[in-house]
This record gives sequence, structure tokens and C-alpha cells, in this order.
Amino acid sequence: MKTFRSLLLASLALVIVTSYLGCKSTAFTSAKLYLQQENYPKAIQFLEQETAQNPQNAEAFYLLGRCYARDKRYKEMNDNFDSSIKISKKYEKEINITRKKYWIDSFNTGVRDLQNQKPENAVKDFEIALTIDPKSADTYKNMAFAYIRLNNHDKAVENYKKAIELDSNDTKSMLALGMEYYNTKKYNECIAIMKKLLEKDPENKDAVSYLALSYDLMGNREKALEAYANALAKNPKDSDLYFNRGRLFYNANDYVNAAKNFEKVAQLSPEDFDAIYNVGNTYLSIGNNLQKERKALEKKNGDEKKINDLKTQEMANYKKALTYLEKAVKLNPEHHNAWYNLAVTYVRLGMVEKGKEAFAKSDELEKK
Repeated sequence: MKTFRSLLLASLALVIVTSYLGCKSTAFTSAKLYLQQENYPKAIQFLEQETAQNPQNAEAFYLLGRCYARDKRYKEMNDNFDSSIKISKKYEKEINITRKKYWIDSFNTGVRDLQNQKPENAVKDFEIALTIDPKSADTYKNMAFAYIRLNNHDKAVENYKKAIELDSNDTKSMLALGMEYYNTKKYNECIAIMKKLLEKDPENKDAVSYLALSYDLMGNREKALEAYANALAKNPKDSDLYFNRGRLFYNANDYVNAAKNFEKVAQLSPEDFDAIYNVGNTYLSIGNNLQKERKALEKKNGDEKKINDLKTQEMANYKKALTYLEKAVKLNPEHHNAWYNLAVTYVRLGMVEKGKEAFAKSDELEKK
């Protein structure tokens, strides 16, 4: 009996050892040995065998994913990591850390390439980062910026849209997308995204500004003026907004309001040639309109007091035009139109000789 029990115990021990060894296949044991030796090609070979033979081995898929990552085979890395997590959550934390590490490496390389004026390389880096983590809104945003550097606006728009799909509260990407639409003259699309942005961030100054500019360039004067008013309420020192609203008024022959806006630009930027020049032109236009009205009244033998009042207003506006146009030609002495309008102003004020000199200067510059 004693001998039989000893044999039975030995038999049980043999079964236990045999079962344990059965859990660790030769392929998996070999793979781990090669991993310890840092022989990754051999480790991959045996891990591939193991995952094919034992498709429920979560650790094998995890280790194979890490090996692929070392070889920059990121799609295969992800496939094996996903398989591991599907079998068991045991290695999920390590998998997430590994993915994050390689994503950071690729993403930061892309950022450095952008900083070093290498947008083509940056696109490749960001594509790798997206292979590692296809749900990274930050990667799509930076990819879009790289495409802007490459003047590929369609691709930039595509990537900004993906960033917004992943993060619907990303107002920075919305603004960037709207700016892309604006710069490519897709004003309807710009208006739509800026309105969406303003629903989330009603105080966003840039969004209001681009909304106003888009309405303006589409010829929707009423909505443009409303949007400019809102934009200037939020950006009271934005000279571009005043200038563009002034241009809108000028094109509508509303010279009084045009002058007010151009003068505001001149106050904010005293050396801005375009602003100074346009203030002068506006006052010249007001003077010319008053002159036409006065002459029409004179032909009809109209009220003398009214005629005199018109004459006074006419001369006052020409004098204002003179102040700004003389400054304009000092700021940009090569601008022939500025000299021409100055010449007209001189003549209107009875300064004929100065007018002749200014006309001559304008002709000389135009022939260059």
C-alpha cells in the first residue's frame, strides 16, 4: 500500500508538471528567451507562431505588438494590441503607455519639422502619429497647419474637419477652418462655421470679424453692417474692421460714414497710407457731390442762401481732402493716383499752379 501511494503521488506530480509545461508552448518560451537577448527579429518569428497557435494568449499579442513598435510597424502594433485587449484587459495599461510613447515621438518630430520649415516631412510624421492614434484631434490640427504651409488648402480643410469631428468643442479648429474658407473665398462656408463657433463662444472677436468680412464680400450689405457693428463692439481698436466698413460705405456712396470710418483708422494708425489716402478721397468725393448740387441749383436760379451754404460746405470738404492727400503723397510719393487726386483738390480750391505741378507729377509716375 505504501509503495502504491508513492507511485500515485509521483503520477500526480507528473501530471501537474506536464500540464504546466503545456501552458507555455515551445514557441512562446523561445520568444521570451529571444526578448531577453534583445533578438527582436527572432522574438517576432516565434511570437507570430504563438499567436497563430494559441489565439487566446493575450500576453503574446501584447509582446508582439511591442516588437512591431520597435520596428515602426505601427499598424501591426495596433492590430496586436487590440487583439490582446479583446482577450484580456490585463495588459491594457502597458499598451496605452506604449502607444502614447510612440505617438509623442512622432508628433513631436512633426512639430519640430514644422518649426524648421519642413512641412513635407511634418506631414509624414503626423501621418505616422495618426497610424498610432487615429483619434488624436491635435494631430489632425497640426497636419492641417502643415498642409497650409504647403498651400494645399483642400487637405487643410479636410484635416480641420476631422479635428472638429473628434472634438466638437474645439473652437480654435473651428476658427482655423473658417479662416481657410475665407482665404479660399468660400464665404458661405466661412459664415456657417463662424456662426457655429459663436454659439459656443459668443465673445470670440475673430469669429465676429470674419463673419462681417464674409457678408461684406458676398455683397450682403445689411448683414455686413450688422456684423461689423458687433465686431467693433468687441474689437474697438481693430483698424482693419473700420477700414473695411469704411470701404463698404464708400462703395455704397455713403461718403459721410465712409469718412468717419477711414478717419478712425487714421487715428489708430497715423502712418497708414491707405487710410490717409482714402480719407482724402472721401472728402474729395463729398466736395464733388456738393459742387454738382450747387451748380444744378445755380442753373435753376435757386435760392442764393442755399447756394452759398453749399459752396461753404464744398470748400470745407476740399480743405479736409487737401490735408489728408498732402500727407498721403508724403507717405507714398510714388503713388500716381494720390498725386492726381491732390491735383484735382488744388484746382477745386483755386490753387491752379500747384494743381498743374501735381498733375505733371502724376503723369510722370504713371509713365514709369
